[in-house]
Amino acid sequence: MVMLAEYGTMSLKDVLEPSIQMADGYPIEASAAGAIERQKGEIKKWPPSARVFLTHPGEAREAARSGRNLQASRSGDDASKAGRDRADGAEGRQEPQGGHLRRVTTASTRVTSPRVCTGLAGTGRAAHVRDLATWKVKIEEPVMTTYKGIDVYKLTVWTQGPALLQALNMLEGMDLKGMGFNSARYIHTTSIR
Repeated sequence: MVMLAEYGTMSLKDVLEPSIQMADGYPIEASAAGAIERQKGEIKKWPPSARVFLTHPGEAREAARSGRNLQASRSGDDASKAGRDRADGAEGRQEPQGGHLRRVTTASTRVTSPRVCTGLAGTGRAAHVRDLATWKVKIEEPVMTTYKGIDVYKLTVWTQGPALLQALNMLEGMDLKGMGFNSARYIHTTSIR
């Protein structure tokens, strides 16, 4: 939301619409739905996961798709509907519907991996709704390299961005095209272990 408000040129509605369309009408792949259905006994041990993946509880086939999270975010475009600038309306920067996504996010990380959000909470414990409610975006200068005449920007060390830039720097002098796409030499050169 901050990136859109500070640097974006599109409305929140336009940015979210393709994802909302997919969530509303793109059926989950048969193999994924089948895997969810086969594992529903295990999934039921984690109520937040069951609510997301088993949207037809009690029916013969309980697995289904869900567009719930993106749908909850759709109301955030109220600012542009009212003719206000994106950066002006709190709707574009705060989560609508009383923190639904914060609750779902923190519940899922607590039950699946308590250490996932320890950096966010900064306390060595799983993230709590209040951690996400008070979290602030930090805008920072990106790091950059030039690869074959193209400027490539990445975020700093917390995203492993510099690793990609270092890899591009190492590949700068290599003739990847001359090696032949997916040749043994090409794969050996570009594979990161």
